[in-house]
Amino acid sequence: MTCQVREVAKSIEGERPSVPLEPYNVRITSGGRLKGWVDFSLKFFAENPGKPLVFHTLPRETVHLEDVDMSVEKDVTDKTSKALPVGTDGDSDTESITPRRSKSAVTSNVPRLVSVVEIIKREYLKSLPPGPRQSLHQYNQLQFLENTTDSADGSEDTRMREILAALEGKNQCTEQLI
Repeated sequence: MTCQVREVAKSIEGERPSVPLEPYNVRITSGGRLKGWVDFSLKFFAENPGKPLVFHTLPRETVHLEDVDMSVEKDVTDKTSKALPVGTDGDSDTESITPRRSKSAVTSNVPRLVSVVEIIKREYLKSLPPGPRQSLHQYNQLQFLENTTDSADGSEDTRMREILAALEGKNQCTEQLI
C-alpha cells in the first residue's frame, strides 16, 4: 500500500504549478519507530512546502509504482532518520529476505502505515498557527506486489509441486456432515 500525503498550497483558481514536484518516498517497516517517521515528516513539510511525501510498505528493492508514475528512490531506515539510496543498506541481513517473507511484511505493515499518516496529519494541524489553516491531503493506493522470483529458474515439476502444495488446503476449514 502506498499513501501519498502532500501539503495543499493556497492558489488562485486556474493557477497550477508548471512542473510537478518529485515526491519523496518513505518506507514504513515493522522495526521502525512511529515517532521518528512523524518527526521526519513534520520537519520535511517545514523545509519543503508543497512537495509530496509518499509512504509505502514495499520491500527495499527498487519497485516502480506504475499507477502513480514515480519510482521508489529513497528509504527512511529503521535506525536513522537519514534517507539512503535504495541500493545501500544499513543492515546486511535485510538483503537475505525471501520474497515470501517480504510479501507478508508488506501486508502486515499496512495498519502501521495508516497510523503513521493519521498521526502526521493530526500533528501537522497542531503545529500550524491559529486562523485559516492549510491541511494535508492523503491519497491511498493499494497495489499488487508481483512475484519477484523468476519462474524460468525452476523446472516444471517444481512448479507443479508448489501449485499442489498451495492447493492442498491445510489451513482451510473442513466440512463435517451431520
